[in-house]
Amino acid sequence: MRKQFDIIVYPVKEIEPPIEDPALEWFPSLNVNEALPNTTAEWIIIIHHDINISREHLNQIAQACNDFPMIDCFAPSLYASSSETSFASAYVIDILKGPVTIDLHTRDPFEYVAASSPYLMVVSRRIIQRTGAFDLDLSLAIRFIDLGLRMYHAGGKIFSIPLSPVELKNSSKTKEILSINEREWSLCLFKNMGIKATFVYLKKNFKISILVHFLRKMKSFYHKRKKATLLSKFSDEYLQKFYQAF
Repeated sequence: MRKQFDIIVYPVKEIEPPIEDPALEWFPSLNVNEALPNTTAEWIIIIHHDINISREHLNQIAQACNDFPMIDCFAPSLYASSSETSFASAYVIDILKGPVTIDLHTRDPFEYVAASSPYLMVVSRRIIQRTGAFDLDLSLAIRFIDLGLRMYHAGGKIFSIPLSPVELKNSSKTKEILSINEREWSLCLFKNMGIKATFVYLKKNFKISILVHFLRKMKSFYHKRKKATLLSKFSDEYLQKFYQAF
């Protein structure tokens, strides 16, 4: 049987697979980057260990992969079984505010987005091979957003999809996992969108701590920017319009 999904569960040293199936291979990992080279399936599911994923969820993900063959990454919007309110939705980018999660009450759950939440991402091996892995110099949520933006530079597309409610093992960590570090967002913004967009954000959200951190790290992230945009055909001017489209 051909393997359908490789599933990386993080951050854990070991797991007992909740679903035994020869079409699935499970990888417990404290560092997703170390697990990625061991994957061989066409699609990789990266899931936080606080989420219980079911066979129904896997069937829904498989259906999305079949229905949208042009998509390189899926960003599921998640509801907890105990609540009707989403606790983790895909990210879009507001040029003035930074990353914000989509409002499922006002937006279509099926649409192009900037990135997935750290709770659950479904990504193709082909786009990971073009972008490389997560930037570990960034905090958790920013890592996922940075990778999402790099996918667009590499010619990829990210699509939001709804999933059936999931069981959330620990709801007390949700705010911590999804929190956006403003200092690191300014660096991610510079890395992926350039200095003009970064100055717009810094001016609108001026804090000495953010500016000092940005100036200290700017040189090292300039080199990261060259790698992130190596495959990109976007001009700085186009980037402003492109990312604001989210």
